Amino acid sequence: MTDLPVYTAADIDPTGLAVESFDNDDAVELGLTAVEAIRMSGRSLAVRIVLRGDVVFQAKLRSTGPGNDPWLAGKAAVAERFGEPSLRVRRTHEEAGTPFAERADVDHEVLKAHGGSVPIRVDGEVVGTITMSGSRTSSITRWSPTPCGATSRDAADPPAPPPATRCPSTTK
Repeated sequence: MTDLPVYTAADIDPTGLAVESFDNDDAVELGLTAVEAIRMSGRSLAVRIVLRGDVVFQAKLRSTGPGNDPWLAGKAAVAERFGEPSLRVRRTHEEAGTPFAERADVDHEVLKAHGGSVPIRVDGEVVGTITMSGSRTSSITRWSPTPCGATSRDAADPPAPPPATRCPSTTK
């Protein structure tokens, strides 16, 4: 496996996934798209999509299991609290010289600023998250789901998932 690129805070879009609408059906469709991308990449990952506090979609592939649950929850908590991808929160702190892991005002069992979670926004409001946990080399910053599929950021990235059959931002 090739070395993956290292992203700075500026490299990571702070918005996350922005769509006109997003409901349970959209969450399941996005989750299935993520599962296909995970399978195509051959990685061991779990994916969870939370919408307004409710786990709407979850899948654990290959060797993932209950040990991924605290990571899925902790990364999503960071993306929801800060309104930015969890890796961007981590990199912003590192670049400021105050690593997130050293913050005394944060419960690090609850908030895990590691790559893997992206906020989902409707009309600018964070309504949920898509989060992955598993292989150290499998952060979802490698591909960013868009309403109609995904785009790859780098040649070392896993293959882009197949296009979604329905685009949440245009079908409601």
